[in-house]
Amino acid sequence: MILPFCKRINGKSYMKLSTYLLFDGSCKPVMEYYAPVLIGELNIYLVGESRMTDMFPELMHHLVVNSTIASVNLKLSASDFLRTSEKLVQSNKLSLYIHGGSAKDIKMCTTAL
Repeated sequence: MILPFCKRINGKSYMKLSTYLLFDGSCKPVMEYYAPVLIGELNIYLVGESRMTDMFPELMHHLVVNSTIASVNLKLSASDFLRTSEKLVQSNKLSLYIHGGSAKDIKMCTTAL
């Protein structure tokens, strides 16, 4: 079975798979390293530069609230783990998002996965 993650030829459904990574304080250097490797445009937003500044102690202002590396064929998103009341563990460092396409196609993909 071929999962419809790619654009269909007849123009019916266009689905994309996006990846979101969580880091424990190392998001900025990792994304800066991979942007030229993946030949993508890098955007990084720090806690201290965001509207959320007042929600976090100053010692967290250097952390990444959101970052992306984007190109025609790729979008990789990441941030530092900002939930101070929870612990970052191996099982919650990666999220995959299927978006676009019809509800039927998305359900078929998620059921198969």
